[in-house]
Amino acid sequence: MNSENQNNSPLKGCYSILVITVEWMLMGFSHGNNDYLTYKIMYEAVNNLGINQYSGLEIGQRALYRVGGILGFTYDQFLSIYVLIALLVLWIGLGYLTNNRGLALTLYFIFPFIYDATQIRNFFALCLMVYAFHFLINKGFFKSVLPFVICVIMAGLIHSIAFFYLIFLLTKIKNIKTLILITIFLSFLIGLFFNFFKSISYTLVANKISIYSSLGTTPFVYMILYAILFFLNIFIMYFTYNMSLKDNDLKLQKIALKGYQASILLITCYPLVIIDEVFFRIFRDFFIITYAIVVLIAGKAYRKFPADSAFIFILTFFYAAINSYVWLFAGGKYSGLVIPIFTNNSIFGR
Repeated sequence: MNSENQNNSPLKGCYSILVITVEWMLMGFSHGNNDYLTYKIMYEAVNNLGINQYSGLEIGQRALYRVGGILGFTYDQFLSIYVLIALLVLWIGLGYLTNNRGLALTLYFIFPFIYDATQIRNFFALCLMVYAFHFLINKGFFKSVLPFVICVIMAGLIHSIAFFYLIFLLTKIKNIKTLILITIFLSFLIGLFFNFFKSISYTLVANKISIYSSLGTTPFVYMILYAILFFLNIFIMYFTYNMSLKDNDLKLQKIALKGYQASILLITCYPLVIIDEVFFRIFRDFFIITYAIVVLIAGKAYRKFPADSAFIFILTFFYAAINSYVWLFAGGKYSGLVIPIFTNNSIFGR
């Protein structure tokens, strides 16, 4: 099922193309953000030492770097093509989840686009996860479970944190109360046995989880803030799902239900966020799915339920804006995170 065929228009399509093109230019031609030099060094190391000799990176990302080297690309050339491919995957994935990619991408631009413009491996994994998500709406092992698992594994081979999204397979559990109980149980389990999972990470996935978990404990005030953000996301998805039930379109109801179920399951990563706030990216990467589903359901219901549609869209907009302020602008972060994306850019900057 592809949602883009519903309520589509040439103007909407042109706006969507404009937004994703601007995001490609900002992300694909950025050469002075916080992680640029790190990724450039990795790219050169893989191509100078060989894919097997340089082990400080997931094998999937090393393979992509090596392909770029074989084709004779400089890192800047590789970056622009890499981001373009990721955005194409995102474009296709969003087409299954919303009928207005442009509006969903605009909310995404508010937050967390700037982070992803810096953390491009995480962004590529995010795009694969978004594409994978629509398979959960289908039924059957070969049409749903298998393609979803394959896509998530591909994402995990680029950025190991993406393996976490295999937990979305539990959205196949139809009873919400049962899902909540399983989520609570898994949350305690992850919190209790994280050191064990960390040791597995050390052995299997380039030591990434082990490295991240040694960066420092999340301050208590941020633990409270994260908890609020987690539950606010659940509320947005819950309200959106209930809006979808007022319509007779079963396909839209399935999309909204999967979003609501996934938002509940994301609570399982909260113990990781408490251990270290770098794991917030697991939750943050889901934002674009929240945006896509809200835009779809609110747009569909606007004529019949204008107040409900306006409420949930405005709430989602402020949700994106508040996150943007807290993580990008507060405490002087603006100059180090936001400005370089625009100024140190081959197209927009110098």
